[in-house]
Amino acid sequence: MNIADHIRNAMRGDVVSCFNLGCMYHRGLGVSQNYAAAVDWYELAARRGFLTAQVYLARMYHRGDGVPVDIKAAVKWYTKAAEQGDAGAQYELGSLYDGAGVPRDEAAAVKWYTKAAEQGHAVAQYRLGWLYFFGPRDYVLAHMWLNFAALNGYKVPTWLKENIEKCITPAEIAEAQKLSMDWRNDVVSI
Repeated sequence: MNIADHIRNAMRGDVVSCFNLGCMYHRGLGVSQNYAAAVDWYELAARRGFLTAQVYLARMYHRGDGVPVDIKAAVKWYTKAAEQGDAGAQYELGSLYDGAGVPRDEAAAVKWYTKAAEQGHAVAQYRLGWLYFFGPRDYVLAHMWLNFAALNGYKVPTWLKENIEKCITPAEIAEAQKLSMDWRNDVVSI
């Protein structure tokens, strides 16, 4: 499909064509690279609920990719994508609320990290373990989430695991392992 076909389809309301045009202008594929046009096309698709366009638009604003950094706009679009279940957007919101861009809100960070972690996002699982160790101090949950992160390929620092294990009893370690198994069984049975 050429650019004229995408434009025609986009004008008829086809969100995939809107998104594809955003990608084409964003990366200069078959057209001259034009970030402003990319934002316009991504935003048209994002407003119509196209999840991937919401994520791309959020990233552009978050990273300043061809546009000025606009954390408020990034949060808006990450939130829309996160509410549709996108684990990457959920992680990014957790990170932003964890003090990386907006005023720190630990409850919001835990909420969004948890949603991503429950979908197997290893970095979100690690960040939850970290937060539960250094934040609200729930060593059992810290142990559980760090174990999940490790199982999903994240290299959890040995010193962190050792420090958590110094803070909890063998019974609490067993509780964390039971929570892990219960949670894994719930996920598998869904």
